[in-house]
Amino acid sequence: MGDYPGHHVRKIFDEQVSPVCSPKLLEGSIPLVKLEDLKSHRLLHVDWGSLTNQSPDWQMWALAAGLEDVSFSRGPRFTIENMAIEAAINADGVALVSHAAVVEDLKAGRLVRPFNLTVRSDLAYWLVCPQEHLLKANVSTFCDWLLAKVGEQ
Repeated sequence: MGDYPGHHVRKIFDEQVSPVCSPKLLEGSIPLVKLEDLKSHRLLHVDWGSLTNQSPDWQMWALAAGLEDVSFSRGPRFTIENMAIEAAINADGVALVSHAAVVEDLKAGRLVRPFNLTVRSDLAYWLVCPQEHLLKANVSTFCDWLLAKVGEQ
């Protein structure tokens, strides 16, 4: 997090990443059922750029899953997370993306999480505003609403 003197700063939540894919990939000629099945599926990567020193990636997720012997550098790379998400919705592969970015797609059934392993990255979402703006009713109401919505997730 940056340094914001004179600002109200509150962490909303830590970022978590997990693999997602179209429900179509759970079936078909090579169904995605167990971790080793990732060897037979295209991996979709998000290049997070210089947002963080330890960007979330497939290698990090595989380590947490205890999965070895899979090439995690293969597959297309996207500089915009939504492009990787769209590719996953279209059954073009399995994307490792932020949970916050796919909540609605998961609820709607456009995407599924084939494995129940979410890894926390060093990215986070923050609420930042000038301290004096918290005295304004509309800003205070918005902050309260945002924190309540996050609590519902």
